[in-house]
Amino acid sequence: KVQAQTIDDEIVYIDGAGVIRVLDTNQAGTKLIQWFSDEDGFYDFALGDVNNDGDQEIIGIKGTGAAGKLVVYDPVVNSPAIPPSGKINDVPWAKLYERSIGATPVIVGAGDLDNNIPGDEIIYGFETGTYSSAITVIKGDSLTPDGRGWLEHIPRIDFENNWDFVDVGQIDGSSTDEVILIDDDAVLNQNRSRLSAYRLNDGGLANNSPFFSNSSSNNEWRRVAIGDVEPGGNNEVVAIRNTSSTGPSNILIFKYSSSAGLAEDDGDAIFINPSPRDVFLANINGEVNGVSDKEIFLLRSVRNNAAAIRLAVINRGNDSIDKSKIEQALDSDNRWKNGAGGDVDGDGRDEIILMAAGQIRVYNDPIGNMNNTLENVVGTNDRSLKVGDLDRNGFTSGIELQATVTGLENGIAAGSSGTVFVALTGGGQNVAFNAQLINPPAWAGPLSQAGGLTPFTLSIPIDASTLLPGTYNINLRITSGNSEVINNPFSVPISIEVKPATIAITPSIAAFVFKPAEGASTCTPENQDVVLNVDGTEGLNYTAVVVDVPTADTARQSLQGGISGKLREDGVLELHDNFGNSAELDTASKVEVTASGIDVDWPSSVDWITATSTSGTIVPNEQLVVSLDAANLDASINDQQVMMIIIADARAGAAPENVRFVPVRYLCTNAPVSLIVHLPVVRN
Repeated sequence: KVQAQTIDDEIVYIDGAGVIRVLDTNQAGTKLIQWFSDEDGFYDFALGDVNNDGDQEIIGIKGTGAAGKLVVYDPVVNSPAIPPSGKINDVPWAKLYERSIGATPVIVGAGDLDNNIPGDEIIYGFETGTYSSAITVIKGDSLTPDGRGWLEHIPRIDFENNWDFVDVGQIDGSSTDEVILIDDDAVLNQNRSRLSAYRLNDGGLANNSPFFSNSSSNNEWRRVAIGDVEPGGNNEVVAIRNTSSTGPSNILIFKYSSSAGLAEDDGDAIFINPSPRDVFLANINGEVNGVSDKEIFLLRSVRNNAAAIRLAVINRGNDSIDKSKIEQALDSDNRWKNGAGGDVDGDGRDEIILMAAGQIRVYNDPIGNMNNTLENVVGTNDRSLKVGDLDRNGFTSGIELQATVTGLENGIAAGSSGTVFVALTGGGQNVAFNAQLINPPAWAGPLSQAGGLTPFTLSIPIDASTLLPGTYNINLRITSGNSEVINNPFSVPISIEVKPATIAITPSIAAFVFKPAEGASTCTPENQDVVLNVDGTEGLNYTAVVVDVPTADTARQSLQGGISGKLREDGVLELHDNFGNSAELDTASKVEVTASGIDVDWPSSVDWITATSTSGTIVPNEQLVVSLDAANLDASINDQQVMMIIIADARAGAAPENVRFVPVRYLCTNAPVSLIVHLPVVRN
């Protein structure tokens, strides 16, 4: 797969013979896109991502009467799953679909007309009589559309007028796109021109029930453009109509709201004389202060006045433009009839594209220099012009290496180890390859093998014993000596999520329970041990301290979350949270390692409880022994409690994952031991 180096748009138009053509004025990848349709006689077309591949396809309509049909083309094939119909300038293309309409098609559009199907759906209209027409909407036949299989989404809807124009876009800010239809000829519509807006999700189009409609016998609607021209809220609908030299307004900017529906605000009904004949949107300023609104451009014909403005602009955004430097008189013969906006040079700002009968003009820098133009002398049908990104994801050609990464899809615990598997394929062929980890970190590798023949699965050991929780990335580089491999070298990015290591203490309470002698009110305790099992991620280190309950509660209350800590050599436990707060718990003793070098005696601020671990590291059979020193216990108090705080190292993440509070309780009672152990801890 050849990847485009920048994201830019291409110009699509229909020539004088009815051939759909692509004009690529900027070579973003290895090849210019020079596609043209394999048939002529096309009347109009639309652009849309009908196979959900990230770039746009071309939907053309052509023919009259029973020969009317719709054809879907992918001018830049970027998936090996789509067999190409041919190559133009070494770029594969495919005819994805052909549909007989059985009548003369007049309009076609594309957009998100079914939220349940990825990609775009297609709407087309055709004549059914001198004063009537019909509309049909089709959608992909699967949840993974490839542009080759289609179903009727909304079957034929009949109308008692002839629709001449369609635009599809998001108007009300929810669910599917909306559809706007225009009949621009009052004579053929019961002496009324009409603009109607329909929803699909509420059955509006299927039942011919528009949520907005306006008709007139005198002021004919001409065109509409949907887009973000005013910052904030829903997209606007910019509609133009033909009015007399004295009005009324002929440029209307509508915006949808739940209270008013589709309506124009104050100042959004504009009159210019003569009326505009075409409207299109272009973001010539690019992103300014995080806002990317579009400017409104209008084309009109002006007779007997060579200096009059024929290309006009309206800016409703917060960015500033100099209208005097952008608006143009163009040519006095009024031959520029159609326009479009798009980023055809990949600079992040839209260019202006105008079309005449034998020419396409690109204004390369409309915000800075309108004299910077690119003139393309080409035959056109003088009506069909659009701009879209046809090659956003490059194109396929030759053998494509592919990789599937498995093994650690659910992540790996900090402190543990695992293996990533990379399955390499070569489009069904045996392709010799070499593999290399690029700048491998110490925790990744080595590769199980430095090369082989596809299909082949490589394994990469991952050692997360020293890694903190987070996302880590490595890059596998695949090269091949096979000249037919198009993605050579081939990079396989591998992302590994290191999850917090785990620590579990069982049981969760250490209880020393004694029964008083008959007739006695207190007990005579003896030295006892309670053994706690420390389980979790092997290799995880932990520290433990024993403190009185008020000290533990004070520390908890001063910290807000994300608790971490460390035990100093002087026996002070430092606790910190994510907000910069800290607390110190003085345990009045130091950590001591026994003579064996294995057992660890943890600090304790109370003299009647001590705690000792096997190692302070989670290993098989790791234990933490809590001991009652009866000689130092004030047995006159029958219910006493302290708190043992256990904090795992940073690989266990933040609280509550890395902190365990284990109540330690002395109780003198006649109640059953099993009941006492499971009672909630009561703090005085």
